[in-house]
Amino acid sequence: MNQATDNLYDRIKKASNWEYNLGLTKARERDLSNAIHHLQKALRLNKHNTSARNLLGLVYYELGEVVEALSQWVISKNLDGKLNRADHFLSQIQAKPNQIENANQNIRKYNQALSYASKGSEDLAILQMQYVVSRNPNFVKGHQLLALLYLHKKEYDKVSDSLNKLLQIDKKNAVALRYQEELKDIMQSSRKLRRKEHQLTSLRKEEEIKPLVYRENTGWQIVVNILIGLGLGVAVMFFLVFPTINQQTSKENRKLILEYNDKITAKENEIEQLQAQMGSLEAAKVAAEGNLEQYTDSSSGIVAEYNFLLQAQTEYMASHRLEAFNFLAMIHPDRINDPVFLSVYQNLREVAQSDGWRYLTDAGKQALNQQDIEKARDYLTKSLSFTVHEDTLYSLGYALELMGDIASASGYYQQAIDLKPNSTSGKKAKQRMALLQTPTQ
Repeated sequence: MNQATDNLYDRIKKASNWEYNLGLTKARERDLSNAIHHLQKALRLNKHNTSARNLLGLVYYELGEVVEALSQWVISKNLDGKLNRADHFLSQIQAKPNQIENANQNIRKYNQALSYASKGSEDLAILQMQYVVSRNPNFVKGHQLLALLYLHKKEYDKVSDSLNKLLQIDKKNAVALRYQEELKDIMQSSRKLRRKEHQLTSLRKEEEIKPLVYRENTGWQIVVNILIGLGLGVAVMFFLVFPTINQQTSKENRKLILEYNDKITAKENEIEQLQAQMGSLEAAKVAAEGNLEQYTDSSSGIVAEYNFLLQAQTEYMASHRLEAFNFLAMIHPDRINDPVFLSVYQNLREVAQSDGWRYLTDAGKQALNQQDIEKARDYLTKSLSFTVHEDTLYSLGYALELMGDIASASGYYQQAIDLKPNSTSGKKAKQRMALLQTPTQ
């Protein structure tokens, strides 16, 4: 049974490595969309494949998705902390603290551009996205939106330019290839329309009646020629020209009607397609505003949670326990749905619950000795978020008593007494409670 399990595990690891190699090949060919597909498949097979996860982070970074890249590297580091290339990537991000803020600005401006586009202010949306892609030339989503805006405004040369830049970043990007096909169809229809207009103009020129060229005669020949010419002219007009003109006019009218009907149908289809796209954009905008609004505040959004987790893990790896658990206590895990994030957080929290709380309690007591009451309260409150200990309860009660919050202080003293009444802290709590309950003279 064990042999069969080992063989299965080896096959899964080999399959994961195979997908990683495919992803690496695609990444080298700048086929980044397919590279992501293979690397994600490799991680589904083996989440501990740190090579695949680090490369996935690099691909996201190349596409301008800094937050996604950061997430993958943090997970990689937590899964394998020894000689991990993720350390190098994370240190580079930490060396550029404004990089995440720039990514947040890109998201805000992308969101704003979607809002402008949905309200019909396409020029403002284009200006917004031009600024974004100038600041972050590899922001694929920005190039996609800019190309769509140019397409809607029929600025086809600019559409082509945006798509070419996008495909230089990700040469098999599905959205860009679809837009290229649409642009090709539009250009072919435009060429056909111009060709028909040219043929119609040429036909009209060919059918113009050219003036008769005649030689000057003298005497009776002039009179005879004039009479013959008049007779022939009347006959030709009656039997040939009038029917031809009427027939040609009817034919041209039918052609024009058909052509205008085709144009109207094409325009109606184009309008329907654009309206559908704008509807999709509006839905995407609403979803993006719902999901990405959390990213826009670097001090309290999801980015902050990742920052706190990264800092907690970094300090913990550096054996700075107090700083690590201080950052850990600042995390709001209910804001995050990422199972790997929560797994890393839970692992650190278990350490904090076991003995990490002591670092925060000791720091709080030291702050109390230094009369820094606010700092003491902060450390002691964070310590209680991990483990409820009578020593922490008593110290926090004493800090609150010094701050004049007697009701809250009494509450913490009572909790310390209830938890361990015969402990040193429990006895101290009883003494403080007795003093607080003694009426002042």
